Amino acid sequence: MHRDIKPANIMLRTEPLKTNRNEIPYTPILTDFGVARILEGIQHTGTGSAIGTPDYMSPEQARGDPAGPRSDIYSLGVVIYEMVTGNLPFRGDNALAVLVKHLHDEPPAPRIFNDDISEELEVTLYQALAKDPVDRFAHATDLAFAVTQAYRRSG
Repeated sequence: MHRDIKPANIMLRTEPLKTNRNEIPYTPILTDFGVARILEGIQHTGTGSAIGTPDYMSPEQARGDPAGPRSDIYSLGVVIYEMVTGNLPFRGDNALAVLVKHLHDEPPAPRIFNDDISEELEVTLYQALAKDPVDRFAHATDLAFAVTQAYRRSG
């Protein structure tokens, strides 16, 4: 688990990434595992404090609950939402306002910002941004595959 996925922590290397489903012309590299290392033992204790970047934080992290692999799926969903819409799903006057929105609000429909977004991609984003981790994709590769398929089908 990374616990702080955001655009500033993702780099692209111009080297093809081969998966069992397809080939991507670049390899995304996740950087800055500082938060993950700091919290390695702490997350198991349930400290009750939220650590991460509020704009990309999962609801469970916002509550101060232990983060799991699906917390990173949520954060990656925020990054993808921002990539395709040009907007973050939640904005507020301060960090606390943003965290409350992650906890309770549904993100605006992505097609409000970009009418080229397919319904399939919109559904994929909503699944990645589900409030309950159980409702999210189980693995980042599942999310990547769903985004790729939605993009290919949209033309």
